Amino acid sequence: MYIFLVDGTATRRALGTLAQRTKHDSVSVVFQCDARKMYVRKGIYIAGNQDELGNWKPNTVRMFDDGTHGDRQQNDSIWTIEFRFPVGTEIQYKFTNSGPSGEWNPGEEFPGGNRRVFLDGTTDRVVLTDTFGKM
Repeated sequence: MYIFLVDGTATRRALGTLAQRTKHDSVSVVFQCDARKMYVRKGIYIAGNQDELGNWKPNTVRMFDDGTHGDRQQNDSIWTIEFRFPVGTEIQYKFTNSGPSGEWNPGEEFPGGNRRVFLDGTTDRVVLTDTFGKM
């Protein structure tokens, strides 16, 4: 059994030559936050350690639930935003819910720290699906 990479997607085949791993320069990251079990007054926001994520300033980077910016279905309470980051980037992030700009409340707090992902470049697109308040 061999694994082939075609356009960044792994495919299993019984016969053939093993494909070399493709490295990419940047990776598209889709952040999804499931907020179906909570009241969302204005919107779900993402804050993290990158410029695109507001450099840890909460309630400044609003996510989308309108079928745009990587969001698959409008008004399903799964809030989404998509960005590209360079390969080798470590992303840390949390979500907030409708609070004032610069304030963490209401937001996520985890004893173990932040959500994390490292972009190694073996795929050109990563979809991160999280539930608000659960790690």
